[in-house]
Amino acid sequence: MQYDFYKLLGVGYQASSEEIKHAYYEKAKKYHPDVNQDEGAEQVFKLLNEAYQTLIHPQRRKKYDLHLRYGSLIEFNKTAATARPARSPQYEEYIRRRKQEAQEANRAYRWLFKVLNGMLFWIMVLILGSGLVFSIIDAIMNYDFIMLMIMSWFFVLFFFSYWFIKRRNKTKNDS
Repeated sequence: MQYDFYKLLGVGYQASSEEIKHAYYEKAKKYHPDVNQDEGAEQVFKLLNEAYQTLIHPQRRKKYDLHLRYGSLIEFNKTAATARPARSPQYEEYIRRRKQEAQEANRAYRWLFKVLNGMLFWIMVLILGSGLVFSIIDAIMNYDFIMLMIMSWFFVLFFFSYWFIKRRNKTKNDS
């Protein structure tokens, strides 16, 4: 038998947690087995405790309110959500085909990303390389030997990074 915990505690449906707490303590004093020796006092005290534990926690209270409002519909939906019907072989084949088509589409556009990535890399190399060359020419023309040394180090770093990237790509392609 389902009890209405709000009526059992003697509070309204919009009661705050403080009101619920106060009502529980008042009823617990009255029906506690050590105080009240009647036959049904222990059972009432257990129900009061269950009502308090349910209504004092916000999530449990929300579930209980939904259960009060909609009854066994909530329980039906829980079992319906957990019991998944078996898929038909046609549906499984459809899902497999869709996954395969998605993988083929990814493979088809992969070359485009490689080409664009390579183009962006070489555009960056041209811009940075030309800036480096013009900086070296400017340093030579203005007799700025410190700048010339810095730019030549950048030039060396540029060629080492190019060599490293080529070597890494070669090892990727070999394996």
